[in-house]
Amino acid sequence: KKVSYKTPYIFIICAGRSGSTALQNMLNSDPNVLIRGENNNFFFHAFKANESLIEFDRGGDDPSKAWFGFRHFKANKYRKSIREIGIQFLTGNNEPSSIKTIGFKEIRLFHIFNSDKKLSLYTHKYTSKKSLLLKYMRFMNQVFPNNKTIFLARDPDEIIKSGWWAKAKNHKRIIRDLTTFQETCFEISQSTNSPYINYSVLRNQDLAAIKSTIYDPLGLPFKEETIKESLNQRLNHGKNLKTNK
Repeated sequence: KKVSYKTPYIFIICAGRSGSTALQNMLNSDPNVLIRGENNNFFFHAFKANESLIEFDRGGDDPSKAWFGFRHFKANKYRKSIREIGIQFLTGNNEPSSIKTIGFKEIRLFHIFNSDKKLSLYTHKYTSKKSLLLKYMRFMNQVFPNNKTIFLARDPDEIIKSGWWAKAKNHKRIIRDLTTFQETCFEISQSTNSPYINYSVLRNQDLAAIKSTIYDPLGLPFKEETIKESLNQRLNHGKNLKTNK
């Protein structure tokens, strides 16, 4: 797969109702950029499968052994296949030659930090929730080299009033989890030199901040009028970005 922008792969990590669809839409205003929406955490589940391959060094050719044949389950071959099928899934029916940057957004990684046991993705085999998110990002770097993650944040007090969150129980717990998640994302952004931007920058159409935080570091062409037009677009899951509260 040939790509020609500085950053061939872009992934957006945030909680739901953080403005990720607006960010996705803005990036897609460039006809050579294809940032897909959510994929039900497909790549996190792919990461977990990869973990199962590297946790054990067992198997052999003796058919009487419990791990007979497991040595043929090669993690590097698996990651290569995930890259190939991932690009196919993300490209869809688009012409590959026209795509210079490809990626997706995912809100379900927040569930690493969600203390609701029914939704939590965290297990104590990892030293911390931060270490789990970092491991996932390292896996994605192996699958999609030279990628960049954009961390998108929004005031938790605004998130909790938006969409399905408003109907959720235990708002205090959710706000606490959202705060921890976003603080950790900021820490990771600093250590990995990844863009971290607040939804208010998009809502206020702070084009200078958008350019310096996202477009310049990622090597994307900054087309001011096209970007402004995308930010003014009414998205079908919410109000006009400029007035959405």
